[in-house]
Amino acid sequence: MTELPDTPPLCACGCGEEATIDRRRKRVSKYKSGHNSRANHPMQGKTHTDEARQKIRSARASQVSVVGGGPAVRPAIDRFLDHVEKTDKCWLWTGSTNGNGDYGAFGVGSERDGTARVIRAHRFSYEHFIGPIPVGLELDHTCTTPICVNPEHLEPVTHAENLRRGAARRRAFRDAERARERTN
Repeated sequence: MTELPDTPPLCACGCGEEATIDRRRKRVSKYKSGHNSRANHPMQGKTHTDEARQKIRSARASQVSVVGGGPAVRPAIDRFLDHVEKTDKCWLWTGSTNGNGDYGAFGVGSERDGTARVIRAHRFSYEHFIGPIPVGLELDHTCTTPICVNPEHLEPVTHAENLRRGAARRRAFRDAERARERTN
């Protein structure tokens, strides 16, 4: 026989109110009465305040699921490949990017166990398909495309070598631009 909790879980709709416990039928609902219908939902067309969101998050974090362990988590590599567009040469990252928009950003780990963090997408790709990045080295995009996550285009190099290669590429680009200007 399933034992009912003393305090009801929060409503699954996200309103922050307590769900319904039917003690006569010995069952716990995922929703507060009437909240499973979008038409009757009190939050329809509204947004939570930051304070309410924080309250809901902290309540959910301390809550143990009455039935099952929550939604199934997709493997990181499956989520990663959802954001990759493979071309003839590069694998272009179509997901989130860092603040400058030049490198891909990918979330790994779990909020439940406190290991959640965001890493550069090309680093995830290299570590998944090739192996760990050697200590003291960083990855150079040999294709010169920062959003490329093709592990074959990533080479571990020292920071000094990465800077030298970057400067050489910029110099070559600048020289090519000047040559084009002279011919026009």
